[in-house]
Amino acid sequence: MENYDPRFHPTRSSHHGCNEHPRITDNNRKGRAIPTAAVERNSAAILSLIILLTFVTSGCGGFFVSGDSLRSISLTPNSIFLTVGNAKQLTANGTTVDGDGKVVTNSAKWSSSSGRIASVSAGVVTAFASGNATITASQDGVEDTAGVIVNESVLIDISVTATSTTISSGGTTQFTATATFEDGSEKDITNQVSWTSGNSSKARVSNTGLVTGIGSGTVTITAAVTTSTTREKGSMDISVE
Repeated sequence: MENYDPRFHPTRSSHHGCNEHPRITDNNRKGRAIPTAAVERNSAAILSLIILLTFVTSGCGGFFVSGDSLRSISLTPNSIFLTVGNAKQLTANGTTVDGDGKVVTNSAKWSSSSGRIASVSAGVVTAFASGNATITASQDGVEDTAGVIVNESVLIDISVTATSTTISSGGTTQFTATATFEDGSEKDITNQVSWTSGNSSKARVSNTGLVTGIGSGTVTITAAVTTSTTREKGSMDISVE
């Protein structure tokens, strides 16, 4: 039998089972294992830093809100009438998270529900064809709309009617606004006008003309629309019992 000489034989190594893992060493020099828990902690810290930087550079995805961001936005006027070919400037007024007011007409994003009827650019609405359109201004996730009525003839009158002029407290009645034009034609503009109540503690009115009785008394309900040169309106009284 040959004598065993370690100089001529490779060093024997232990076999690792399927559920065993070799230790990670520092370049196989120091033989010191890197603890798994430390690796996991470092990975978690790096991931948290990446997420934080992503939020900061992308506006925080709404997570952190700047005091200069808008809480609400409103359009003035919120209902307009134009003859074909005319234009009207709308103003977008914003209220910030801090409660400050600022004009955002030039920074807001504007759109029209029908560019064939009326287009909008930086708040300037231009009429192209007869019909109705809705103009929207949005910024910082909030928006407001304005109704646009376009006709080839000039608006000369708005008349208001109601299904009932007397309602009980808690009862409702539908008001209708009808436009009369210079050429003698008429058009229902109930959903395009701006509705207001003369006394909201007695009766309130929705933006579609639905009136709800609150307290007893007589209240004037008004429908109005701004033209390129003036403001036309019609009104009717309602009695709440």
